[in-house]
Amino acid sequence: MIRIFFSQLALAIEFLGIIPVPFFRGSIASDEDIGRSSLFFPVVGFIYGMILVLSSLIIAPFVSKEVCGILICLISLILSRGLHIDGLSDTFDALGARCSRERKLEIMKDSTVGPFGVTAIIFILLLKIFLSASLVGQGGLFYCSILIFPVIGRWSMVIAIYFGRSARDDGLGKIFFTYTKRIEIFWSSFITVNILGLAVLVDNGMRFFSFRGFLFFMVMPIVLISSIFWLHMFTRSFGGLTGDNLGAICEISEALSLLVFVVIGGVVS
Repeated sequence: MIRIFFSQLALAIEFLGIIPVPFFRGSIASDEDIGRSSLFFPVVGFIYGMILVLSSLIIAPFVSKEVCGILICLISLILSRGLHIDGLSDTFDALGARCSRERKLEIMKDSTVGPFGVTAIIFILLLKIFLSASLVGQGGLFYCSILIFPVIGRWSMVIAIYFGRSARDDGLGKIFFTYTKRIEIFWSSFITVNILGLAVLVDNGMRFFSFRGFLFFMVMPIVLISSIFWLHMFTRSFGGLTGDNLGAICEISEALSLLVFVVIGGVVS
């Protein structure tokens, strides 16, 4: 049981980013272990969030808010290998094409980037940069937000996998749709709630119940609604979801969660 636990965690870490897991060979993992590793997607987000927090502690005192926001987004992009931003680009290139579902799926496999993809990349990156920059200097709210937004982004992928279906009959994405069940959605949500709770405790000086703490937890239902919306949008256009669509949902959810924290800063200031 413990071996399976660590195997699935290692698979999630290797699948979602650049961090290598020593002495682990993902190539010999079973399809079930790969599919059920979605349970640990928020844990991967937490690891990346901690890296962003530590990086910002070093960066923020020496640069402007704008430069800090750029560097935070750059580090986040590197950690994910550009996997999700590439999915965002491919997804919106396909969405913008007026053609059959089959042709749209082919467009998402194409390595070239079209105008809709470029626009989506520029918009989401600028949005995340400016939102991150606007949070710099807000103390605990800033550090909690950059800890949490990678967690929420990867949790939203599990939501989309559980409620969606695969647009293709093969590929790695199909494995996740097959093996992500109620237990995976329950534990991934449980992990996300606990990470949020930890952030609230730290931000509120170890006091859990506060209006600001309540607002922190609002990020989950807001992102849930957004994820379901995009899930239906992509399913209607592509007949299901692909790995690129999951990456797009992750990027949109990260930006949305940062927006929620900016609003919290404005409401409780």
